[in-house]
Amino acid sequence: MKNIGKYILIWGIGSILFSQFGYELRIFMWTNSWGETTGWLIRGGAIVLGIVLMAIAMKERIEMKKIEMQKDLSEKQPEEK
Repeated sequence: MKNIGKYILIWGIGSILFSQFGYELRIFMWTNSWGETTGWLIRGGAIVLGIVLMAIAMKERIEMKKIEMQKDLSEKQPEEK
């Protein structure tokens, strides 16, 4: 999910940069057919979506590491009788 978020973020930023020079990425060419404002909203939404997906993936990764650390600690501690 992190990689998907990264690609969406890069495409959104790239689309904004290219549009400033009169170019457009193929994946976002259709956005301007609904108007310039809608095109900008879709590009901005792609950037936000990319950031959200990356944040969710990082949060899941941190939680998985915490679980692994807890398992390691519980395995290392001797059982009390």
